[in-house]
Amino acid sequence: MRSLVLALILFVFALAALVPPALGGNGRGAPKVYIDCGWCGDDYLREEIDYLNHVRERHEAQVHVMATSQRSGGGGREFTVTFTGREDFAGLSDTLRVSTLQDDTRDEIRERLVHAIELGLVRYLARSDLAERCTVDVEIPAGEEEAELVDPWNSWVFRLSAHGGLSGQKSYESVNIWNSLSAERVTEDWKFELSLSGSYSESSYDLGDGDLLTSITRSHHAYQELVKSLGEHWSIGETSFAYASTYENLDFLLRIAPAIEYNIFPYSESSRRALTLRYWIGGGVHDYVEETIYDKTRESVFLEGLEIELDLVKPWGSIGFDVEGRHYFHDASLNKLLTRGSISLNLVEGLSLNLSGRYAMIHDQLSLAKGEATDEEVLLHRRQLETSYSYYFSAGLSYSFGSIYNNVVNPRF
Repeated sequence: MRSLVLALILFVFALAALVPPALGGNGRGAPKVYIDCGWCGDDYLREEIDYLNHVRERHEAQVHVMATSQRSGGGGREFTVTFTGREDFAGLSDTLRVSTLQDDTRDEIRERLVHAIELGLVRYLARSDLAERCTVDVEIPAGEEEAELVDPWNSWVFRLSAHGGLSGQKSYESVNIWNSLSAERVTEDWKFELSLSGSYSESSYDLGDGDLLTSITRSHHAYQELVKSLGEHWSIGETSFAYASTYENLDFLLRIAPAIEYNIFPYSESSRRALTLRYWIGGGVHDYVEETIYDKTRESVFLEGLEIELDLVKPWGSIGFDVEGRHYFHDASLNKLLTRGSISLNLVEGLSLNLSGRYAMIHDQLSLAKGEATDEEVLLHRRQLETSYSYYFSAGLSYSFGSIYNNVVNPRF
């Protein structure tokens, strides 16, 4: 049997060796380009820009193209497309921006992105062996006047969603309902956001002998944010939210917190890099379902917090890191420190490292209900339990090797 498997492997490699190499119809003079654009689609890029030598790894590229994005005020996205030259094109870089609308389809978005990528590659093609075969064609509408932009919604964007799910088997059944409503208006000077959401979950377990165990959890959430821009680095505003949760023993929670934020980098570069420091101070009221371990059924609280957040998107990968600390004024020992981070690194040719994690030091569980939790509440997550920490971590490596070229599109099978 082992000899048969070995013979089959040798046959497959021999058959693969008979297939002639194919780099597409690009020719030696085409620049080697690596395009990092999650919205474009690899096959679509190779079909639409078939005059390039597409490579699988950025380390092999003479031009690295990277598209990053952030949400725009109208509910669409603003893409930042950066071009970085290497080898023969070292020191030659450029940045273009593409705006899309909320109602644009994915096909329309990738068409605009590919158009921007082609425009940005012109300066590299002009310095390559393909220069003499390049032409420029500009369409100018004849007699067409530019229409004045009229927005009947005055930059307001509304979203409404509702979801429901049902699952089960002979001894188990579960019903889940979730809905939300949001309104948002974003301009150069102001940002306003309002969201409302609610969830309901009911699970039933047949324990045998006619015993039926039912677990029900409910939550409601309202969030509002108002921010005023103060230039390329400063902004001020306030956030407020109301919350209710049977799991967290909260019949009603209301909190209002003014805040100020400073971004070391200009906000216009936030899709590629941002280092922000945010301070907030606020207060509110807590109304509990059951009496808490602090002998409270209702209380007013005041607290403050500081958050530092770093986000970088570079040709070598991306980094996101966030540290937030907060405490209550009436008792500084009631505090919380939260750290979050993610790293995606292109270590060497073909090898990528992906890490993400979250760790919280928790000393501010004001809403913990007095008394021991039942086994049912613990096993079914119907009640929040005391803890001094929580964590999450994931890690992964990926490695690819082989031909550096990635020009050919073959959709068969």
